[in-house]
Amino acid sequence: MSAGRLLNAVIRARREGATVLITSHIMEEVQRLGDRVVYLQDGRLRFTLAPETITAATGEPALSQALPKYISQLATSDVEGL
Repeated sequence: MSAGRLLNAVIRARREGATVLITSHIMEEVQRLGDRVVYLQDGRLRFTLAPETITAATGEPALSQALPKYISQLATSDVEGL
């Protein structure tokens, strides 16, 4: 299956109410398709947040810029999941 057909299948499944789990390092795809970003570190769940929450918390419009900044803030915070 081509990447385009797979992307269309994911979009269609989400519209139909299906839960779709995607793993990706391509943050543009995550921001476009994801309802939640799940961040694991050392085998532990660190946070589960909407992409919009992460971008709003950092002031960065693109998740590719916001996520590293958010993780950095998390590393210096005493509060789990900020």
